Amino acid sequence: MKQTEETKKAIKRDNYRCQWCLHEGRIRESRTGHHIFGRARVDLIDGIITLCYTCHDNTHNARRPTREDLIQIMPQARKFIDLDRR
Repeated sequence: MKQTEETKKAIKRDNYRCQWCLHEGRIRESRTGHHIFGRARVDLIDGIITLCYTCHDNTHNARRPTREDLIQIMPQARKFIDLDRR
């Protein structure tokens, strides 16, 4: 799937590094943007976080990092929580 402009901006904002790995004390480069609330619902920079392949795969397979984990390290995403409840 082609990356949106917002995804490209988010990856650049995150300096092309997996934000969960950084949170865990590791440095891993990445060019994968994860839409915390789903691309169809929120395709805005504040709802996208850079994750490496492993972390991205884990997120989609109900392992850590969870959505809640990602919101904790990216507090600007909290404003979209109400969208997720609809």
